[in-house]
Amino acid sequence: MPFDAVVLKESWHLSYRRAPDLAARFYEELSWKYPSARRLLDHVFGAQNDIAVCLSTVAGDLLDNVDDPDAFSAAIVALANAHVSLDIPPHVVAWMEEVLLDTLEGAAGDDWTPEMRTTWRNAYEDLASRLARARAHS
Repeated sequence: MPFDAVVLKESWHLSYRRAPDLAARFYEELSWKYPSARRLLDHVFGAQNDIAVCLSTVAGDLLDNVDDPDAFSAAIVALANAHVSLDIPPHVVAWMEEVLLDTLEGAAGDDWTPEMRTTWRNAYEDLASRLARARAHS
């Protein structure tokens, strides 16, 4: 599904300005909703701070490249390869979608709009399908 890169970036920056600890919030929410995700991420990354830094870096890489189809595809392939090498199961990607949307909305508060949620859902579904394809070829 198509998504609006401008809305994606603006809503990310809105949420991040309101909650600079967005990645840590995401990790905590993911851990609370899916305890097995916490065990997996702790095993893969070790310290919580390492996880937050990694999540922030991945989000930044994807958002920085969302306007450039070739660079965006390359970033997704790199992410898929990382998932494979770290043995992160595909179902965790679905868990992350739900938690990411809730975390962004919680940080943005009353300024979060249905358009933002739809944009993020469409972008994440695009990302997840590309990840699955890239993963299948790795």
